[in-house]
Amino acid sequence: MRAFELVNEVNIPEELTVPEGFINRFTSAGWQIQGEGRDQIVFSKPNLNYVLKVVGQGSQLRIDTIRNYINFYRKHQRNQHFPRVGGDRLLRWEGKTYYAYAQELLRHLPGDEAVLDYLEYAMEELAYGEEPDFNRIPKGLSVEQIEGLMYAVDELFGSGLGDPHTFDLSNTYNIMQRDNGQLVIVDPFSAWED
Repeated sequence: MRAFELVNEVNIPEELTVPEGFINRFTSAGWQIQGEGRDQIVFSKPNLNYVLKVVGQGSQLRIDTIRNYINFYRKHQRNQHFPRVGGDRLLRWEGKTYYAYAQELLRHLPGDEAVLDYLEYAMEELAYGEEPDFNRIPKGLSVEQIEGLMYAVDELFGSGLGDPHTFDLSNTYNIMQRDNGQLVIVDPFSAWED
């Protein structure tokens, strides 16, 4: 059974705009659109344990920034709160450059409002250098999971990748999980200066 639902429409307002021919390049090779956001489109294939994330055409600054945090993830593969990433490369399509990389297949968080609300609150606290209130942790989360996220956020902040306010940590779409329930921080960067 698939760990996610596929996306049927792309290029909606406020999200990434990707040429249809570029998308067809992947779908004609058996890839399916798993997700789309402001900066990336995610492709998957049945029976693969990874996805292909393609960063939309944009400035070299965006590509360099995302490449930097992918390289950071590679160097910190022992931290279970960061995704396992594979190879990456630049793709050219109709004179535009796209950056693509492989990432382990992860699940979206379940729709439990109490869990999502607490994670949003906790990650926002961490973004401001505060420790979240462990007494508020709802059923479905553990102290160990939150402490692990705290350690991961500290590593991100100490990485030199950017000012703590440039990270998009309180967006719960940027937290996913493995099949065993392990929380993972993905796509942590959002403040673009271009």
